[in-house]
Amino acid sequence: MKIATRRSQAAKAVAKIAAFTALFSATAAAQFVPFSGTTWMMVEGVETDVYASMQVRSTDVSTLNNAAKQVHAAALNLVEGNLEQRDVIQYIDAFPQDFATFASVFHSGEQLSDGHHYIMALGEYAMYYPEDAGKVLVNLAADACMDADAPNYLRMNLRYFIEKHFELYGRYYSQLTPAQRDNVELFLHADLHGGPGSCAAREQG
Repeated sequence: MKIATRRSQAAKAVAKIAAFTALFSATAAAQFVPFSGTTWMMVEGVETDVYASMQVRSTDVSTLNNAAKQVHAAALNLVEGNLEQRDVIQYIDAFPQDFATFASVFHSGEQLSDGHHYIMALGEYAMYYPEDAGKVLVNLAADACMDADAPNYLRMNLRYFIEKHFELYGRYYSQLTPAQRDNVELFLHADLHGGPGSCAAREQG
């Protein structure tokens, strides 16, 4: 599919999100409840949080590279119950800030393969600390490619961030280069099994 066509499709999708956001912004603001600070992943299901916490605690740190150690240490701090704003921001700052580092940490077979707990936690934090975590999501997408499983988790959270914080997303999007914007659009619409925007297509040149 040509870039122009993808841009047209993306523009239509963005317009729909904008209309939805405008229509329900007042209701959403009235229903917004800040994170209570009871679970590190901010999930409603306690069992999910407990399982994720166990996975983090049981990680063999000796096998991790520096980037993986950094995000794991910040996650472990949260798992141990340190859930103040400074602890969450510390986690966001420790999270990979570019896709190459992200892939080295979370891609299949890598350090913290497939990164589910870590990536989903970042996505949740983007709802409550959107200017910090949301910017990380957008910057990662600027050079991301689609594959299972970690990049797919990243895309899921980016799409949700766009829906909930559309204007902020637009600000970060506008700061990207034209090539990076094209990549974000490819990433958002890429097929998980191959084609434009997939990691497989990128590897093939």
